[in-house]
Amino acid sequence: PQEFPPAIISRLQRFDVRRLTTDEIEGKLRRILDADGRSATPEAVHLIARLAAGGMRDAEAVLDQLLSSSSDELDERRVRDLLGLADVETVSSFVDALVAFDAREGMRLLDGLEERGRDLRGFLDQVIEALRAAIVGAPAAPGSRPMTHAVADLAAAARRVAAIDPSRAGVGGLRLQLELTLFPDT
Repeated sequence: PQEFPPAIISRLQRFDVRRLTTDEIEGKLRRILDADGRSATPEAVHLIARLAAGGMRDAEAVLDQLLSSSSDELDERRVRDLLGLADVETVSSFVDALVAFDAREGMRLLDGLEERGRDLRGFLDQVIEALRAAIVGAPAAPGSRPMTHAVADLAAAARRVAAIDPSRAGVGGLRLQLELTLFPDT
């Protein structure tokens, strides 16, 4: 707006657009569920709102996809299963392996994710989110245990993970990059 001359600004309407908060998205999702006569656990609604990253349209699209798949109550496990997300314990355990440079455990966890058909790009996002939350001291995700690692160790692990190129496919793709983060630099 600072680039427009005052004569033009006086003839315009200004709208500042921002991302919605998780609480705002949760409230709207609850109203949609109530209007539709459907039910969902608070954890499921919170997970959908968090995954939407401030976009109400994304949250509504995910909710619609989930509701069309079943008439049962929507719970967090079903949200994770349908969206191909890892459970919070697997994410926490992978972060532990990253910090401890426990390649064997980390690779075992990655094997399990692939056996269950989980998306490694989504898993990478979950790991990054868990690392960031632990670094800034945010409360642990519902159902996960709090991180007890030193902030410097978490930051070092986050730097390794942040260097991953999630668009790299094929041999040497995302799986190899995740595995390499489990080893110390030499």
